[in-house]
Amino acid sequence: VANEQIKIHGNTSNVYDILALCDEYKPFLATFDSLQAISEGSGMNNEAVAKVITQYCKRTKMISIIISHLTKDLSIKGGTGAPHYVDTICMYEPFIPSMDGNPNELFGSKVAREIEWSGDMEEKIPKLRVLVGGAHGKNRYGDIDQKAYFLTGDDGELVLLRKKPKVIPFGSRD
Repeated sequence: VANEQIKIHGNTSNVYDILALCDEYKPFLATFDSLQAISEGSGMNNEAVAKVITQYCKRTKMISIIISHLTKDLSIKGGTGAPHYVDTICMYEPFIPSMDGNPNELFGSKVAREIEWSGDMEEKIPKLRVLVGGAHGKNRYGDIDQKAYFLTGDDGELVLLRKKPKVIPFGSRD
């Protein structure tokens, strides 16, 4: 994507000012980060802001990504009303071998060598992250346990990893 196709604005946290910028630029996709800051800047709760953004997206056919943060007890910061207005809730979390599997088996030895292992296999691997689709049981368009794996480069760039194809022996019923 060419740089002139990306617009970054951080000078307002009022949802109506942000949507006015969307009217001006007419983006295909807009990211709203973070829901709590926009709520505070708009004098509205998270649910009301999510509803305004959703109504705008339905009217203009714009895609939006609304970023919200979790509290320490893994609840959505600022209340639970906003998830009613979104299609999917995704979580971005560290790769944990005991939960996600062996990276060598999932991605192959070349990728596994690039990962910085931090001690025991049960430790979190800092360069490998997982985007879990449908976290908290919400995915209007697919399974709630979909996962995408990303390797974080030294410059912060995220590289999508593809799982190794599963080899099924000829004649097997799997």
